[in-house]
Amino acid sequence: MRSCILHRDNFFFSFLGGNMDLEALESSHSPALDNPYEREGCTKRSTSPQKGHPEKAELLALEVKRSQPLLIHSSRWGRLRDEETRSSSLPDIPNPFPELCNSSPILSNTPNSRSPQEGGPHVVKVYSEDGTCRSLEVTAGATARHICDMLVERAHCLSDESWSVVELHPHLGLERCLEDHESVVEVQAMWPAGGDSKFIFRKNFAKYELFRGSPYSLFPEDMVGGNAETHKGLSHSELIQNFLNLGSWPEIQGFLHMKESGRKVWKRFFFFLRRSGLYYSTKGTSKDPRHLQYFADVNESNAYCLTQGKKLYNAPTDFGFCLKPLKIRSGTKGLKMLCSEDEQARTCWLTAIRLFKYGAQLYKNYQLSRRGPQTWGEHTKPRSASDSTLVPMDFSGCTGRVIENPLEALSVALEEAQSWRKKTTHRYSLPTPCQTNLSSAGIHKTQAWYHGRLSRDETQRLIVQQGMVDGVFLVRESTRNPNGFVLSLCHMQKIKHYLILPCEEEVLITGCSSGIGLALAAKLATDGQQRFKVFATMRNLAKRSALEEAAGDALNRTLEIKELDVCSEHSIRKCVDTIPDRRVDILINNAGVGLIGPIECQSIQDMQAVFETNFFGVVRMIKEVLPDMKKRKSGHIVVISSVMGLQGIMFNDVYAASKFAIEGFCESLVFQTMKFNIFITLIEPGPVKTEFELKTYEEAERGDYSKTDPETADIFINYYLKNCKEIFSSLGQTPEDIAEHTLRIVTMETAPFRHQTNQVYTPVTALKYADPSGELVTNVFYKMVFQHDTLMHASLRAIKLLRWKANKVQQGARILGFM
Repeated sequence: MRSCILHRDNFFFSFLGGNMDLEALESSHSPALDNPYEREGCTKRSTSPQKGHPEKAELLALEVKRSQPLLIHSSRWGRLRDEETRSSSLPDIPNPFPELCNSSPILSNTPNSRSPQEGGPHVVKVYSEDGTCRSLEVTAGATARHICDMLVERAHCLSDESWSVVELHPHLGLERCLEDHESVVEVQAMWPAGGDSKFIFRKNFAKYELFRGSPYSLFPEDMVGGNAETHKGLSHSELIQNFLNLGSWPEIQGFLHMKESGRKVWKRFFFFLRRSGLYYSTKGTSKDPRHLQYFADVNESNAYCLTQGKKLYNAPTDFGFCLKPLKIRSGTKGLKMLCSEDEQARTCWLTAIRLFKYGAQLYKNYQLSRRGPQTWGEHTKPRSASDSTLVPMDFSGCTGRVIENPLEALSVALEEAQSWRKKTTHRYSLPTPCQTNLSSAGIHKTQAWYHGRLSRDETQRLIVQQGMVDGVFLVRESTRNPNGFVLSLCHMQKIKHYLILPCEEEVLITGCSSGIGLALAAKLATDGQQRFKVFATMRNLAKRSALEEAAGDALNRTLEIKELDVCSEHSIRKCVDTIPDRRVDILINNAGVGLIGPIECQSIQDMQAVFETNFFGVVRMIKEVLPDMKKRKSGHIVVISSVMGLQGIMFNDVYAASKFAIEGFCESLVFQTMKFNIFITLIEPGPVKTEFELKTYEEAERGDYSKTDPETADIFINYYLKNCKEIFSSLGQTPEDIAEHTLRIVTMETAPFRHQTNQVYTPVTALKYADPSGELVTNVFYKMVFQHDTLMHASLRAIKLLRWKANKVQQGARILGFM
């Protein structure tokens, strides 16, 4: 028997080194494995191929070799052959009660039960999580994937590769997820007679996690033996293909608790999983062959999780698993019990055992599961798109209507396909200005399931017309609540209606008296979809009139104005405490001050004031709201930074330093917040035309520069201030532009860490990273200001002209109704 196992392993390695397709599998199949028991005098019965699926029959014949042989005595063999002869002479009459008359082991595990290799139907019972049961009549070759596809179709579930058939043994406290290629009938035939074993249909999201992420993200470094450096630089798909083609997975190692056979004692050993089997060291972590003890052969065992490890087996933790040899049908004798320290370690070991046992077959299962459900046997085929029961409908109005004109139906279908293509393209990218009004209408209005202001009676009549099929649903506007929606669905042959109230996100914004903060507060508060409840704060409430005017009807409805000074911890805490449940979903740090001019003319107090607001103000705000965000494991922290946080600009020494500080602070903090599902985004504008900037430069022009040398004062006044005015008029954005970018950032599903609002400055900041020595960027800026100022002014005027033309085009598009 050992020679047969070695022969099979050699065949498995040759399969891994090939193209991993069915043809290669059939061509490389050795005839010696077709009947490994002939030499023992056993006669193999011919298996009738599945009708219409010869490929599946051959694949089944290969997979059947893993089942254990049953010794059939000659007298019993003669009786079975006579019964088959008599039954074959009778006419084929369909069985109206398969659950009562079928000899499936789930109902009658008697010794006279028919062999699972026979091609007749078998009844398999599968339970759901709520205890309900479905009986399926399947052939002997039905795999776990086929069963999942059948149940997904019957239960009207969404097809997903995570659906699995779980084998559960309650009396042993064992369960395992069947692999997609395993024969469910064969597994069922191995159950003990009269037991409580059963199949459960449930989702297992860790089933193919290895193929969705990097293997090194699933397995910690200390568990993977060998040199992982050789695989660095490879993509995830290349890494997986290398392992599958070579057929050699890295050695898995780590500490596990092992239960001694026949005793309740658990001891801790260092285990090694290799192609030849599972071993443990009797001397620490030594790999010396003298200290290694053979534990189990994973190729001849199935790995199960312990559901009641502490109660039934006195396990030291709740994360136990075991290896159950294929030859064991019942009882705990022969079970190889193991226990890990945590759930991650147990998942790693179970995944590694599956990989070592099945190899490339797992990856093929994953690829097949992603193709969607397939139709097997005599199931009802899916409806064709040309089915006469399907009609095109238009839901663009208040009520739906049937489109009778075929040309109009084709036009609507093309428009819908084009709109979805556009939505998919721009899902994770910032939109152009022409897309602004598209999102304000609400993406739900573009969906086929949205029916506008449909009445309750019309809704019920429409669902009844569909045949009262469970799962049919639609969403409509609520006639009682102006901001709500109603979900109407058919469940258990009844129509039910549920009110949906949109959940507003609580947004706290600092520095809202003018400029970017004012534009941000007004933009979010007047959002067409009413997604935000805005708490706009400012240090001096006497300056609130501009914000109140910009908010309009949103004031005291979706916008509240509060007093907050970012330089005072007491003021910050007092403001946050007034917010219901202290819930801040989005924190936008906007408050800031500027300081420009020669360094000799600036006092230390002025410099400290800049850092007190621009840096420590942000830190105080984050410290106040971060603990609550961590408890909820959600949140988004937005910081209005600057391109000067990436690249310093002359005469902005202290201001740039404060922005550099906040960039470094957030860059370090983001690694902690990611653990709690909290996003941090640094929004980095270039020049913005605000009262803040205007006031800063007006004060600079009136400043006293007697403390610096005349040449420096001349450079500041005649070069810097002069060029700044032209830069702001040519490249400057408006506060509304920054607000629009911020709105897009906070509504993204996955927000970026950095975002520059002005694409003109992207190459400028990229110069810094192009040359680590820093010579490139300093020389470019120096020559641009002092040697090629004429060229710089010409470039600025050209950019200004192009932006003016672009604005004219956008205005024309708005007039024509395209935006």
